[in-house]
Amino acid sequence: MPILGCLPTHRQASDQSLMMESSSSATTVAARRPRPHVVLVSSPGAGHLIPMSELARRLVAHHGLAATLVTFPDPSSSSSAAALLASLAGSGVATGTLPPVPLDDLPAAARPETKVLALVARSVPHLRALLQDAVSASTSGGATRLAALVPDLFCAATLPLAAELGVPGSRAVCGCGARTSPRGSGTVTQLSSPAASSAVCSTDSASELPNETYTTDPHARGWVVRMPSLDVDGGQSSSTGKKKNDPLTWLPEGFLERTKGRGLAVPTWAPQVRVLVHPATAAFVSHCGWNSTLESVSAGVPMIAWPLYAEQRMNAVFLTEHAGLALRPRAREEDGVVPREEVAAAVRELMEGAEKGRAVRRQAGHMQQAAARAWGPEGSSRRALEEVVGKLKAVGGHVASKATRDGPCV
Repeated sequence: MPILGCLPTHRQASDQSLMMESSSSATTVAARRPRPHVVLVSSPGAGHLIPMSELARRLVAHHGLAATLVTFPDPSSSSSAAALLASLAGSGVATGTLPPVPLDDLPAAARPETKVLALVARSVPHLRALLQDAVSASTSGGATRLAALVPDLFCAATLPLAAELGVPGSRAVCGCGARTSPRGSGTVTQLSSPAASSAVCSTDSASELPNETYTTDPHARGWVVRMPSLDVDGGQSSSTGKKKNDPLTWLPEGFLERTKGRGLAVPTWAPQVRVLVHPATAAFVSHCGWNSTLESVSAGVPMIAWPLYAEQRMNAVFLTEHAGLALRPRAREEDGVVPREEVAAAVRELMEGAEKGRAVRRQAGHMQQAAARAWGPEGSSRRALEEVVGKLKAVGGHVASKATRDGPCV
């Protein structure tokens, strides 16, 4: 066969040349298009910052977007917030804290959510300036283009800025901090108990812990203890000598000594996901915030529902009466207090019970599998996030590379 028969004709060569030039031109245009830039706004507090930071990480690492996480000054947990924002260094997520605003005109007895809503509303001018800078940078040939404003549930007052600047705005109400991890994949050196033999308690106040509930039970325990909401001056209560910045001093007298060797009290915050996936963790005493709920479900850990405020009571009803994922100790009718005996009985039933406890443990395992499927390659959660990202890329004029489109998203 003549080799010349394999060579393209002049017309074919011309067409191929045009196709190559067109492809090169398209690649150049795509490279010049700015990346969509998503600004996420988180209300103060680790429970809000954690899921928003996780969402920001995913948008950058797995979807090729640019992301900035903006929050507000929070004197009550400034060290936790600073540590969390610092952990984003090197992730490609930009961070920023808006300037303080005066709140001294609010009543001294104002509820925390009232203070947060006022803080957000009064910070809108500062956020507007930040967003205007982002818009100016994108219109002057910058590498990114503002594509969306995503505030969390408590930051709805910032949504009008999206319409003002002509970008999409949507509240983030999902618990993005929930990561699907197999049991046993985490390593928590403080938990050295045998598999499925420990209960973990997350509490917002050391004063909530019953004095004897956990000290006479044979199971090992882990407690994550935060400060009670008390207004004491000078960092210390003159009447009790308990330190304002040390929640462990507010534990019942002798508590740490009686639990020594089979319990661990952690002040303020702990790596909850790593604790929940640890094989020694068999139960989780939780206030039923949605972040903790999703993390517990993803880890396959059944719960003791002990709600306090916000949407926690609604979540507790769902978990106990509908999903079958938790047991709930009964509160006294006369004062609403949950007796220590009720908490102890619920923990024992959940960890050892042959009827209710076994049913909840079994359901927790089923839901863990369902959560894994939802975040699997064809899962509903993964597809939902990919759909949102696709819309953001369309707004931002970004053409993703095949590696970005087809790369892993975990």
